[in-house]
Amino acid sequence: METSRAVAIALLAACGALMMLLSFLPWISFSSFESDFLDGDFLPDTSISITGTETSRLRDIETIERDTIKEVDQWCSCRVSFGDGYLVAALGFAVMGTAALAFLSGRSGPAGSIATVASGIALTVAAYNAMADWRAFAWTDERQTEVLDGAVTPFLWALVAVCAAATVLGTALWSMARLEGDEDMAFEEDDGEYELPERLNAWA
Repeated sequence: METSRAVAIALLAACGALMMLLSFLPWISFSSFESDFLDGDFLPDTSISITGTETSRLRDIETIERDTIKEVDQWCSCRVSFGDGYLVAALGFAVMGTAALAFLSGRSGPAGSIATVASGIALTVAAYNAMADWRAFAWTDERQTEVLDGAVTPFLWALVAVCAAATVLGTALWSMARLEGDEDMAFEEDDGEYELPERLNAWA
């Protein structure tokens, strides 16, 4: 059981580190629509990649007005100053912290439950971004205002998988702690250290 618990803690810490790393990598890659009606032969296609820390699914094209568009080359409507990746990175840090707590204190039960909640929230955020239909407004010096089609990168799908793995590991760690607690109680009863209630001692 101790070996399994140590492996689960190590894997949980690794998942937390990967959650932080993947939050700062590109989540969405935007590009120009392919159409015969566009003069793509004469103008370069627009291509913009946005990291998790600078994009949010709540920033949709329906929420953008004409005066919001900035006439700056490579400006994109889905780029924000505080993106969903910051939340996922903070939750990844929390997962790493709970893994360190479990390793140093030996209390894997509370650490496992906290890690399960944190990674579950991160999984929800990452999956919500990964399964969305992405569109964005962009402004470039060549094409000026343009609507771009967004595609989810492999980094975001990897983040979804890592968050799911962290959720499973946190649950497994909590289950191991509960099982060890039940085994310890059974050992104490078999060892004769279990005390009868005061009312029954008179009959013993």
